[in-house]
Amino acid sequence: MTCNDFDQAADLTIWPRSTPARTARSRPYATVREALKAAAAALDEGNVQTWIVTERGDILSPRWIEANLRAGDPARGTARA
Repeated sequence: MTCNDFDQAADLTIWPRSTPARTARSRPYATVREALKAAAAALDEGNVQTWIVTERGDILSPRWIEANLRAGDPARGTARA
């Protein structure tokens, strides 16, 4: 993803790891940056997997999200605490 890609709208879906998939929650965000911030908060809370789908159709998998949050948010250039 390029820096400009982080400005597009995105949907974040949070899948509980311990319950059936039909209980997943999805929410739209104005930007990928906002969705990443919400994904980080959800991951900090507990046993979930997060997926982000951008308005252009890019799918950011749980592994991509977690790896990029650990390495530092590519959209903001900051590391996750």
